Amino acid sequence: MKALLKTVVCLILIAGAFAQTAEPQKKRVIERNATSVTVRTDISGAEVYINGIYQGHSNLTVRDLVPGIYRLEVRKSGYETELLSIQVKDGLAQEFYVSLKRLSGFIQLQDVPSGAEIQVDGIEYHSSYIELPAGTHSVSVRKFGFEPFLAEVTVFPDASSAVSVHLEEAEFRIENFSASRSLINPDYRLLSGRAEFSFSVTAPTAARLEVLDENGNAVYEHSFSEFTTWSQSFLWNGVSSSGEAVPDGAYTAVLLADGIREEVIVTVDHSLVLPLLSFTRAGCGTGTLPAVFK
Repeated sequence: MKALLKTVVCLILIAGAFAQTAEPQKKRVIERNATSVTVRTDISGAEVYINGIYQGHSNLTVRDLVPGIYRLEVRKSGYETELLSIQVKDGLAQEFYVSLKRLSGFIQLQDVPSGAEIQVDGIEYHSSYIELPAGTHSVSVRKFGFEPFLAEVTVFPDASSAVSVHLEEAEFRIENFSASRSLINPDYRLLSGRAEFSFSVTAPTAARLEVLDENGNAVYEHSFSEFTTWSQSFLWNGVSSSGEAVPDGAYTAVLLADGIREEVIVTVDHSLVLPLLSFTRAGCGTGTLPAVFK
């Protein structure tokens, strides 16, 4: 047993000998026969050990240690462990600040086509060689006209991981065709008098937007040239192709492209009145709910 204790003490002393000696950033005099050691870190929630014994998470204060030299160890998953030697002195409150270095590695995206968009964890990058924190990351590579490439990649500290990117051509699709407003009054020149049709596409092609009245007659048409990106939109202010205001009623906006048909309904009501400004105890703002007045 004595031999085991001697071995443990020797290991602690050896580790302490190789640890960097740290000076306190702050210190102040307290009563005699008392000690205080505060450990602060630039990363919250780091584990603090003194002579191998867990003390808690930073930031923390340990009191009434016997004066002497101690091994201070600060750990955090994904960061390099910091090992320091500190001297605890009688009658002093000392504060040590420990900065942790993030463990990181690299990913090398191979065969990325020109003009593709690269995102890692939702953040856009403009290089195919990317430094990232150690751990698992979500990689997305997109180019218009192709299906997105998605992958989960594990990054190891001080290492580079190669990721082969392969994009397949996408079939044409229309997604999320909708109108910003289902009820408009064309007499208004602001947003309440217009409906914005928005949608997304997956590949290049041309399209046509028709606005049909309740009898199925086209009152307005708009042509889209060949798409070059995903997101599309168009504003209709409740007028016909000749520029005249259409009568009240329900109108169907029809989007036609590559044999696909999508529809959404917008109602035109010239009696609709929206208060331009309203005041409440909470403040003021423009009206968003329709109100009809005689």
